[in-house]
Amino acid sequence: MTGLHRGRAAIVGAAESDLGHVADGLNPIDLMAQGIARAAEEAGIRVRDIDGLLCATTQARTSGLSLSEYLGISPKFIDTTILGGSSFEFHVAHAVAALQLGLCEVAAIAYGSTQRSVGRRQASVREVNPFETPYRPF
Repeated sequence: MTGLHRGRAAIVGAAESDLGHVADGLNPIDLMAQGIARAAEEAGIRVRDIDGLLCATTQARTSGLSLSEYLGISPKFIDTTILGGSSFEFHVAHAVAALQLGLCEVAAIAYGSTQRSVGRRQASVREVNPFETPYRPF
């Protein structure tokens, strides 16, 4: 990436949400919010200081918008790139670029899944898509 400078961004907080079989009623957005709140506390910042949000889950549509609303923030930068197991390496690269280009000042990266708890009941998104469902494209 041209114009980006090594050493101008840092990871200052890291945390996990509840792991394993999580409580009934929790969803991937709940888990992402847990992780972000814990990482923000570790970093000594407030969740409302976050203005860049990068997240991935296959269990919710528009996860970046849903998570932003859940956290009560209005990020200037959102990235929901999903590339399988390497999504988060890309999120780090995208966050560094966004920080260095002035698109945001504090970026958070999150993932949430309840697949272990829900098993086959909900292994992927089952929400109705209002733009496709009426036309039955698949």
